[in-house]
Amino acid sequence: MKRIFSIIVLLVAMATSFTMSAESRWGVVAGVNVNAFPAYQRGDYKLYDTSNTIGGTVGINGEIFFPGIGMGVDASLLYDFTPATLQLGQREIWASQGIGEEKIKMHILEIPLNLKYRYINLNGIENKIYPFVFGGPSINFLLAHSDGGNMAYTTTSLGMHVGFGVELMRKFQISASHEWGLSQQFKTILLEDNAHKLRTWHIRCTYFF
Repeated sequence: MKRIFSIIVLLVAMATSFTMSAESRWGVVAGVNVNAFPAYQRGDYKLYDTSNTIGGTVGINGEIFFPGIGMGVDASLLYDFTPATLQLGQREIWASQGIGEEKIKMHILEIPLNLKYRYINLNGIENKIYPFVFGGPSINFLLAHSDGGNMAYTTTSLGMHVGFGVELMRKFQISASHEWGLSQQFKTILLEDNAHKLRTWHIRCTYFF
């Protein structure tokens, strides 16, 4: 029992020491997103076309990096304005009612979590610029929406994203990432057996204090 207790104490001490030596910082985020919501029925049947639409993002970001290994984690709290354009009129069930193009506007609270790797062994150049890659899950909470009344929404959805970027002058990060929706964001009311999952590109700039 004493041996197990000693091991626990040692592990806690190592974790505390590792955490105390970690670099942490906070920053503000702004960017754009290019969104698509492919419409599928029974998983693989294309229901109608969807168009790429441009939205925006603002929020805050925090990251922790562990010295010597180039690895870290970060998390953000972001507001996403996420529009979508759906060509409902391509299907007779909507065209017969005089419904053509449907424009949707969604206001989403996004919480992405990332595992991050930065390459900084650049002989001093990393003080001006260095590359990094990241990836992880995201949780999206629908805050509000507006449309023509033809959709039913999911209040909480999950996604997975990967991306890359560069950091400039140890202050600015510019990144691009692609997110795949893992769960349904919304579906049509008239045809229940369908799903619209998010497919989006995020281009973001972060300024760290």
